[in-house]
Amino acid sequence: MAADRGDHLHVFRPNGRGIRRLRVGPMRALVGWLDREHLLMLDLDGALRCVRLHGEHAQRRIEDRRWMWCSSLERGRLLLLDVEGALHEGVPNPFGWDELERISDGDIEPYRAVRCMDGWWTMNLEGRVRHALEENHLGFGDDIVDYISSDGAGSILTATKEGLLRWSIAPGISGIRAAGRRTQEEEERRRLDWLQRSTMFESAQQAEDEGLWSRALELYRALGRDEDVRRILGLQEGSD
Repeated sequence: MAADRGDHLHVFRPNGRGIRRLRVGPMRALVGWLDREHLLMLDLDGALRCVRLHGEHAQRRIEDRRWMWCSSLERGRLLLLDVEGALHEGVPNPFGWDELERISDGDIEPYRAVRCMDGWWTMNLEGRVRHALEENHLGFGDDIVDYISSDGAGSILTATKEGLLRWSIAPGISGIRAAGRRTQEEEERRRLDWLQRSTMFESAQQAEDEGLWSRALELYRALGRDEDVRRILGLQEGSD
């Protein structure tokens, strides 16, 4: 899919052969695919348009609101800048919004944006990178970059005019990853503890079956199975 300098969209096969040319009107940007049939674009008036590409061509504005800027569609979500300079995050559909939330009233003027686990990171026209939320002041210092990309998880790639590539972990992600590792470690400890207790219980049952009362008592006590301890003591008294 490509847009020309006029008002047409061109659809190509994977081998580069053209399939269709659709007249959709002048546009600022192709935003992304809503599904296999519907493409979202931002027109010159700042309105979001949904274009249906399969079957009979049709298009419509999903709302009357105007936007100064919007990001590419990432995992179904958009970052948008309204005419008052406020940032919004939304989940669009062909007929409107599933979600739309105002997330910042700050003076951020994004030029590009990428989404990570901790939210949106923006690059302004000066090439500075910062988090989209006002209360999150973590950033990338005063480094000036010309390109920003992300794997959608926690890694951000930036590039400068001099050709310097930098692969960074989003500042807010390290704590999330550390918490995830702690959770995994705790789950592993619980799993090993369960395996150990299960093995001890099987050994206690085997000792009981073989009449090894002292061994069975030791294992049941270690497992905290008081009822089994009383039962074994009763069996011992009966055998005596």
